[in-house]
Amino acid sequence: MANKRTSPPSGDIGSSNLKTLVGSTFLTRINDNEHPPLRIGTQRWTTHQLAVQLGVVHTKAARLLSDAAASIGAKSVRDLYDKSTPYTFAGLRGLGETTLYVLWRLFQSQGLDPDKWAASGDRDETLVSFRSLKHREQAGEKRTLDAAQKRHPSVSRRTLAADSKR
Repeated sequence: MANKRTSPPSGDIGSSNLKTLVGSTFLTRINDNEHPPLRIGTQRWTTHQLAVQLGVVHTKAARLLSDAAASIGAKSVRDLYDKSTPYTFAGLRGLGETTLYVLWRLFQSQGLDPDKWAASGDRDETLVSFRSLKHREQAGEKRTLDAAQKRHPSVSRRTLAADSKR
């Protein structure tokens, strides 16, 4: 198995032929440390680092993961690992399997056990897919919304009910 590179070979990024071929703007953007797609606390991964270190190029999922980690208050990848379970992410809008895949690869890259993490949120049930967890959360939200609407009918429903009694 080939060793993973953590940085490009000497001269690759700065090569004048590469700059000409793909453009210096592109090279600057994929190595932008000011606005990296993945940030967990003070840790940062540029687009290039995501590809090389994690083996993923899903920058939108990485940005969603960054927002989720910030909402949890994670100060580092280890802190995120300790503070969360798959259930933590199931209730967050916009997060899906791709985001969980980026998280899985992030845990692996940091020497953490994603299998153990995935089982840590298991509530006396067999581990299910993240899609199933999301579906459960969405169904629960819908039940809550439906119950609230039944308790507090909208003005139009009340007007309709009053008009039908006349």
